[in-house]
Amino acid sequence: MSDEEWTEDGGSADQGEWTDGNQGGGGGGDGGGCCGSCISCLLGLLMFPAMLFVLGWNENNYVCENKRILYAEANAKPVGCDANGVSGFSWFGCAVDPSSFTRLSVMDINKGVLTDNVSIPISFMGAEASQYLQMYQCIETKTTTTQTKDGKTRDVTTYSYRMGWSSSLESLTPEKVPYAKTICTDLVFAGQNPPFPVNVAPRTSSASAASFQAGTHGNSYTIPSSIFSGKLGTTPVSLAPFSASFVGAPVESAFKTVAAVASVSGPLATVTIAPPGAPPPPLAYVAPTLPPYVAPTLPPYVAPTLPLYVAPVTPATYVAPVVPAPVTLAPVPPPASLRLLRATLTSAQAAAPAAAPAAALATASVAQLFPPWTAAQFAPTMVNTRNLKVAAAGNELETCSSRVPRLGCVTLSYKVSAPAMVSVIADITARQLAPKKTPSSWGCSGSEFSEFTEGNISEGKMLAKLTSANSMMTWILRFVGILGAWMAVYCILSPITYMADKIGDVADYIPCVGGFLESFIEGVVGAVVCFISCSCSCSCSLTVMALVWVFMRPLYGAVFLLIALCCCGAAGFAAMQAKGEGETKREFRMGKGGGSSGPDYE
Repeated sequence: MSDEEWTEDGGSADQGEWTDGNQGGGGGGDGGGCCGSCISCLLGLLMFPAMLFVLGWNENNYVCENKRILYAEANAKPVGCDANGVSGFSWFGCAVDPSSFTRLSVMDINKGVLTDNVSIPISFMGAEASQYLQMYQCIETKTTTTQTKDGKTRDVTTYSYRMGWSSSLESLTPEKVPYAKTICTDLVFAGQNPPFPVNVAPRTSSASAASFQAGTHGNSYTIPSSIFSGKLGTTPVSLAPFSASFVGAPVESAFKTVAAVASVSGPLATVTIAPPGAPPPPLAYVAPTLPPYVAPTLPPYVAPTLPLYVAPVTPATYVAPVVPAPVTLAPVPPPASLRLLRATLTSAQAAAPAAAPAAALATASVAQLFPPWTAAQFAPTMVNTRNLKVAAAGNELETCSSRVPRLGCVTLSYKVSAPAMVSVIADITARQLAPKKTPSSWGCSGSEFSEFTEGNISEGKMLAKLTSANSMMTWILRFVGILGAWMAVYCILSPITYMADKIGDVADYIPCVGGFLESFIEGVVGAVVCFISCSCSCSCSLTVMALVWVFMRPLYGAVFLLIALCCCGAAGFAAMQAKGEGETKREFRMGKGGGSSGPDYE
C-alpha cells in the first residue's frame, strides 16, 4: 500500500482519512463574513493599481522588444565560419569544435559543497552539465476544503501519505507522524525524513564552461557563457564506464543473502545476489516445495471373534479413508512494498506443515530480508565511492536499489550539453562574441541584444521566433492583467454582495416564498456586481493600454484610446439609463405632478 489517508473526525473513516476540522461561523458567523468582505475590499484596492501597472509595463515592453528585434534585422549581417577579419554585429551558423569543450567534473557542479574529485570521480566533456539529486522519502499531501453543515462552516484538512522520490526535503506534520508510520514503515526507526547528504547540492544544480568555439578550426569564434547559458539541450550521461570506481552496497542492498533453512517443506525463500556488474535477477517469491502426499499404511484387517451363535459379518469391501489432494503453493509475483512481502511470507509460513519450524523461518528469513532501518546503511550523511553503486541501467548512481528502495535512499543522475552546431546573432570583436548594445529610442532605454540557438537556423527564422515569443507573452500578460483587474474591482465591491446576502437571509424567514426571494436577491445583486466590475476593469485596462500606445506610437494609440473611451461611454450611458428609469418609477409611485389619487398624464 503506497498511499493512505486518515481522518480526525470521530475516528477513522472508511477512506482512512485523517482530517482536522476548524469550525467557523454559520448562522452566527456574521462578524467573520463582514470582516472577510472588508479585507477583500482592501486587497482589491491594492490589487487594482498593481494590475494596471502590469498592463502598462507589458505594452511598453512589447514595443521596446519589437524595436530591438527590428534593429537586429536591419543591422546584423551574415558572415561565414572563418572568423579571420570578421567584426561587428553579425549572424553565423557553424559547427562546434569538440576539442574546445571543457572537462566538467562533479566537483564543478557541487562547487562549495563537494571539495574533492575523489568522492565522486566522474567527469565529462561539454559546455554545460547538470546534476539531479533525489531521495526516497515519506511524502505528506495536505488538502483543505470548506464544508457547510446545519448552517455552520468549517475548514477540513485531510492528510495523506505515500513513499516516493523527491528532489527536496519533504516535511511532515509532527503530530501526524504516528499515522504516517503506518504507511511509511521505516519512519518507525527514523522518526522523520532524513536529511540529504551534505556533500552534494540539493535539487538540481549545474555548471557551465567559460566558453567554447564554433567555426573553422584554428579561425573559430569564441562563444562565452553569457551568450549560451541556459539555452542548450541536454543529454543523459551514461555512468557505466565509471562502474568500477564505485564499490557501494550490492544492487539489491535492501536484501541480505538468506541461507536455505532445511525442513520437511524445503526452504521458504531463496534470494540470490548478482555478482558486481551483472544485472540483478528478477525478484520473485519461490514457493516451498512440498513432498508428495503418502497415504498411511493400514494394518491388515482382523475379523472380530464373535460368539458361536452369531455369524461374523465380514465387509465385502474395505473403504479406505479419503485422501486429501496434495497441497501446493503457487508462486506469487513480487509484492508492491516491503510490508506486503512481509505479509506474504508470514502467510506462506502459516500454510506449511506443522513439522516445519515456522518460528525459525520467520525470525531467520524476514529479519534478514528486511533488516531494521538504520541511517548509516540507508541514509548516509555523505556519499562517495564506498556507498554509491552504478545502477543496473547505467544511468544513475544509487545508495540502494531503486527497485527496492528504503527511506533515505539517494539517486544521482547527470546530463551534459555538447551541441554539434550553433547559430548566433551577436557582436564580434577579434573572434570574441558579446551582446550588442542597441541604441535608446522614444520610450525605450538602450539595452543589449544577442540570440543563440542550437542547429543551423537562418537569421530570419531566429528573429521570427523571437517576434512570435514576444507577441505570445504580451497576450498572456494582457489576459492576466485584465482578469486580475476584474477580480480586484469585484473584491472592492464585495461589501455590496455581503449586504445582499444578509438581506437574503432575512427574506428567507418569509413563509413559502422566502427561499425563492433569497436566491433571487443574491443572484441579481451578484450579476449586477459582476457586470459593473467587468465594465470598470475592462474600460480602465484598455484606457491604460491605449495611453501607453499614445505615448509610444501615437497613431495606433489614438485608435485604442477611442475604443476605450467608447467602452467608458457605454458604461456611463448604461448607468445613467438605470438611474433615469429609477427616478421615473419613483415619481410615478409618489404621484409627482398630479393629484393625490395618481399621476397626471396630461
